[in-house]
Amino acid sequence: MATTVAPRPTAAGQGVHGVQVYEGVLELMGELFFATLEPGNRYVTKPLILNTALYYALGYARGSYVNWASGRRSKRQQPTYLEDTAGLADEIYVSVARPVTPLRFTTENANARGDEYVQRNQPAKQMNSPTGKIGTRKQIQPGAKFRFFVLAFDGAVPDLPTYVRVGKKRTKALIKWNLLPVRRHTGRFMMNHPVLVDDLAHMPIGDIRFSRMVPFDVIEHGRFEGAYYAFTCTDGEKVCLPADLQFLRRWRA
Repeated sequence: MATTVAPRPTAAGQGVHGVQVYEGVLELMGELFFATLEPGNRYVTKPLILNTALYYALGYARGSYVNWASGRRSKRQQPTYLEDTAGLADEIYVSVARPVTPLRFTTENANARGDEYVQRNQPAKQMNSPTGKIGTRKQIQPGAKFRFFVLAFDGAVPDLPTYVRVGKKRTKALIKWNLLPVRRHTGRFMMNHPVLVDDLAHMPIGDIRFSRMVPFDVIEHGRFEGAYYAFTCTDGEKVCLPADLQFLRRWRA
């Protein structure tokens, strides 16, 4: 990873126990669309940006959008999250992003079908597309802001790009970064920022708010017991996250 764009740590922002926390506030410069819910022929963008998307948007993971499925002639999406992040899973953790401003949604008609005269109801070949058929999609309008965190361990210095592209439409977004003071504690705490269920080493002991999403489900908050990091955002919000988070931990051997 390059080291030229990371802010220089200050005395107040020095990491504890080998961790530094960077706050990223992402502002959309176009419409954001993910097919996170698919009720019938409606495709809904939920108000969260999963870290599965952020790892690629930030350049921490690189992979083909569509790969050839092994042993098949048709093209199918074969996510390679584990392979694409194997080199940095122990060095960098990127959280889910949640909104910090009110969101505006619009709904529009979408047609991802081809122009053949005959259209099958259930095509034999299912290409990777936002919908795969005619329907409507609900998407987030420009100007929305989301907050997420990049945790860097053991001296790792992550790239902190100013502009990224994210979502099915490759929407351009601006990110403003801040290095936050962080402390490590042990005991009971309330995790109050969303993380993937599969990123956790242990499940919450109570007060769970769960959100089903594609491709991975999210715990938006929950009460835990153990080691955790505590830090305060630039707007004064206090955040607690488990100290043993790792991207898709439950899938790694």
